[in-house]
Amino acid sequence: ITSLLFAALHGNPWYFHLYFILSLVIGGIYALTGNLWTAIICHFFNNVWTFINHIRGFEVPIKFPFGLEDFGFLVVGALALIVGFVLLRNKPFS
Repeated sequence: ITSLLFAALHGNPWYFHLYFILSLVIGGIYALTGNLWTAIICHFFNNVWTFINHIRGFEVPIKFPFGLEDFGFLVVGALALIVGFVLLRNKPFS
């Protein structure tokens, strides 16, 4: 229910499904860590990522051909996501 509310409050029906999935992921991160700040920081980085891509004119779906800079940006984002999940997985739970 919280994820539905999160998605609805963003007010963009075209991206409702993305906000819903993002909320499930961030909620899962909170459930894993038990730390609200971790979830807030993840939401912050998602907003920064979206803002940078908006400024750069990056669109979804990806329009080909895209440049090496775009590819590098996607790789860095994917690596950051993987490292974050590895660090969360290795965190001892209390």
